[in-house]
Amino acid sequence: MISPDIAIRDIDVAHWDRWFRLLLPPGVSGARSFAIVIIDRDRVVRAVRSGRGALSPGEVPFSGTSAKDLAALKRALGVGGLFVLERDALGQLLADVERNLRIGDDFMAQWLRFARGLKWMWGAGFWSEPPLFELIPIPPTDAIQRSFDLLIPDDTSVLAYVFEADGSDIAASLIVRKQQGDIDFLATHMMLEAELDPRELAGAWRGAYPRIHTAAATHLAPPSVGVFTDTAALARIQTGPPDQLSREVQARELILDPAPVWLTGLVGATAAAAVAARGARALARFVPPGAKKAASDLAQSAQERFRDSGGNPFAVLGFDPVETWLRLKEYYRRS
Repeated sequence: MISPDIAIRDIDVAHWDRWFRLLLPPGVSGARSFAIVIIDRDRVVRAVRSGRGALSPGEVPFSGTSAKDLAALKRALGVGGLFVLERDALGQLLADVERNLRIGDDFMAQWLRFARGLKWMWGAGFWSEPPLFELIPIPPTDAIQRSFDLLIPDDTSVLAYVFEADGSDIAASLIVRKQQGDIDFLATHMMLEAELDPRELAGAWRGAYPRIHTAAATHLAPPSVGVFTDTAALARIQTGPPDQLSREVQARELILDPAPVWLTGLVGATAAAAVAARGARALARFVPPGAKKAASDLAQSAQERFRDSGGNPFAVLGFDPVETWLRLKEYYRRS
């Protein structure tokens, strides 16, 4: 999926940094900071906090690994992410990864092996807050590769741009190319800014984005997927109801162009999920419990048939990204 010879050029560090902040789920405070706590049973033996370094065990009010305890510790340390490991767990994880890595594995395969090892240890030597390994599935490497090959054709580029809401500049950008099954080129708008002034684009991006298509096709490869929006619309999508994504598309606050069938289907799925949820809530008080159970079973059966039939473009992955996105949003809304 990622070529070992990938060319990384014209990276605007400000854009790279902004992507990190824009794509973090809402509700994650102190997102740039994290803490790692090493325990021996119930005793803190080592701890480190980003931006500060080592902490003495007495500075870490560790009380347990329940969800409530971890959330309290994260707040006490003032960080956006907390990772707790048993003292022997990291060595076991690295030994497992080393045993299962293969010569020639690409970067994605290596990271997935590491992530699967962490998921295997989840709740038995490794814990985190937020509980990412409870919320996000980790599919096999070959499933990701097959999905990637189905969704993004070779010899095409993918464009992703987020503009400042006031039209003053480009907030974040990403330009990649896929060849022979792998991402072999990665850049930001810095690659094109000599001919496409960022501020000029940002001031009228809804009408000007086709110029980015033309430039990318000339310098790299014809785009097969393009996503263009601004920071205000992205914030509404992250914090709004499940169908907010489709609303922003309809209002042209988020433009998908080119928009392959799988991408328009994904947008439609979020709208359908929202309509179904609203309808279920409206009818719930009138429907007997037995009928609710029968309807739930029927809906589940229909979803499984749809997935198995290949109608779902993400069927190869083994999970529904729409459902995962909605679960993440609900988690952070509660937190």
